[in-house]
Amino acid sequence: MAWMHFPDNVRFADLLDVVVVSILLYVALRWLFRRSSRSAAVLLLGLLAVYVASHALNMYLTQSIFRTFLTLILFSLVVLFQRDLRQALERFSFSDHWRRRRKPASPGEEFVQALAGALSTLAEKRIGALVVIPGRLPLDGHTRGGIAVDAQFSEALLQSIFNSASPGHDGAVICQYRRIERIAVHLPLSQNLERLSAGGTRHAAALGLSERTDALVLVVSEERGTISMAWQGEIEVLPTTPHLVEALSGFGQPPPPPPRPRSHALHLPWRELALGIIAVSLSCLLWYLFAFQTETVYRTIADVPIEFRLEEGWSIADAQPATTRITLTGPERAFQALDERKLRVSLDLSRVQPSDSEWPLHFRDVQLPPDLQVSKIDIERVRFRVQPPTAKAPAPAP
Repeated sequence: MAWMHFPDNVRFADLLDVVVVSILLYVALRWLFRRSSRSAAVLLLGLLAVYVASHALNMYLTQSIFRTFLTLILFSLVVLFQRDLRQALERFSFSDHWRRRRKPASPGEEFVQALAGALSTLAEKRIGALVVIPGRLPLDGHTRGGIAVDAQFSEALLQSIFNSASPGHDGAVICQYRRIERIAVHLPLSQNLERLSAGGTRHAAALGLSERTDALVLVVSEERGTISMAWQGEIEVLPTTPHLVEALSGFGQPPPPPPRPRSHALHLPWRELALGIIAVSLSCLLWYLFAFQTETVYRTIADVPIEFRLEEGWSIADAQPATTRITLTGPERAFQALDERKLRVSLDLSRVQPSDSEWPLHFRDVQLPPDLQVSKIDIERVRFRVQPPTAKAPAPAP
């Protein structure tokens, strides 16, 4: 059975291969299982399961379809999930792990109190409002329209903007560095009806932008007179003004460090641990199906050139034959690393004599990648004519 050959067929490179693929799968699964990408996760895992099953069960038609339409399938997935891919790339490029970047500026106590007071007043008057405070990620590409203002923030200005008689009251206000940058901005709408519950269009816009960026979005409901906060794909109602002040004050500040575990055991969230186990299991399964091979493959390669390595000044003429056919043996994965165009039978003739007219071909004369061996060389000897160095004529006497 194949599993009995594990000790003889598993190399260090195979273990490293499994580790690398496991890391890539773990990163991909973490991205795919985000709330905004569950449909992508289900679809891709389904396609992967069908492909693995077709390979394990030798389903020729299914494998042929995958091979034929692989490029089309990948292109279709990129088109279908371009928003998720763009969001993932943005978060990756602006991650603190890869580049030093200034953290979002803390709103400041004065600005926090002024914004909380203005939103509380709007909520009491049942006037709808939508305020965006950007984070690290850029908002360009996620927002549309808007009017550039670049004005100093004040409660009176914010209340006048969301007055029903104001032309910009239906859009969002972007506040950054204690200034109002733009008004009447259109935000993307979320499709997550479960989290929106009874929220209206403003709540859908707030949740939609928080799903795509790390901005903090505050929304005032004109129907219920409540203030809600959307951040990182979550939306919740802030019951009192102190809760609003606390949320604003904490935005831009680094989170407190997690408490140190009492034991030395590895403490991981169950979801992260489950994704890690799935990634390692999938990596091992893919390696077993596509890389682990115990059957010996024989392959014959024709017209392999025969070359000679000689001392300086020596040459070979009338070599017959100039090529040969060799048979190689080894696992299929070793043949995949073989470039047949570079294959040579290289004869070491450093000790050749002028009287020699033929030379034997040995298996060692063929340079091969690891795990490949020569099983047969059709030509046993090559015939040639040796041309020793030409003696130089003595220089004439002066």
